[in-house]
Amino acid sequence: FYAIVMAMNGRFEVACVAIFAAAILDSLDGRVARMTNTQSAFGEQMDSLSDMVAFGAAPALIIYMWALKDMGKPGWIPAFVY
Repeated sequence: FYAIVMAMNGRFEVACVAIFAAAILDSLDGRVARMTNTQSAFGEQMDSLSDMVAFGAAPALIIYMWALKDMGKPGWIPAFVY
């Protein structure tokens, strides 16, 4: 979400760093849950939703705002396909 907000504010470098931070934290959350024996079905679904936002919606929005916005509606297509 932070990456999306930063992209909307034109701070693309910060948005990209936020996605890399999300990747690091995503690699840790499953390990911590297994180590502490706190896995749950809800946690799995929440992790999937988080992955969709962090690695799906956020990068697509960053690319759209950074490079495709000036193309108008045709710029929506590559961002949507991603």
